[in-house]
Amino acid sequence: MERRAVVRVIACGLIFTTFAHIRQIPQREILHHGPASAMTTLGVLTLPILLLLPLLLLLDGLTASLLELVFPMSSSAAKFGEELSQGNLGMWVLVCLVAPMVEEMFFRGVLLRGLLNRYARADATVYSAFLFGLIHLNVYQFVIAFLLGLLLAALYCRTRSLWPGILLHAGINTGVMVTMAGGIKEMAAEAPLMVWVAASLLAAVGAHFLRKLLREVPAIAAT
Repeated sequence: MERRAVVRVIACGLIFTTFAHIRQIPQREILHHGPASAMTTLGVLTLPILLLLPLLLLLDGLTASLLELVFPMSSSAAKFGEELSQGNLGMWVLVCLVAPMVEEMFFRGVLLRGLLNRYARADATVYSAFLFGLIHLNVYQFVIAFLLGLLLAALYCRTRSLWPGILLHAGINTGVMVTMAGGIKEMAAEAPLMVWVAASLLAAVGAHFLRKLLREVPAIAAT
């Protein structure tokens, strides 16, 4: 499973590199081609995005726990969880830094960008999110990856920048790694009601400001 994760990241990187070379698109333009600078975009959106993370991580854990009741985890999937919980520095770098950047460059920078040229925004968003979930190759990650893919696509469509999505993607992956390494996989299912309330309030504040910034600030909203 660890090898599969490495292969997935390498494959996305190769496809992205090939696409950028054929289309002669500079890497910087794929990462960010919005009306505001990348620094401004991240500066404005970082805090609202971070406020979403606690609730997203709780929902991720709860979804995985519920799916395990319906689809008992295979030995290979369980082994992957053990590998994550005992992951070395290389695995942490791959999951928390390399994978978010490479996968965003491929799924939003190449795939979604291409789909937007052929389909309506809603259709392109769903198609790209579905493929993002599918590439994780297991039902436990598919559901949350699909839902996360919808949010990541929306961020890209509004900002024409991959940096907000990379930040969110890296935050989710890091949070999952921390819970796995800490042996608190069942955190969401066992979390007290107050934890859910606090996470929901933080997410509500983050979502409010994120929506307001994306809709009302001309310098951020994509043309």
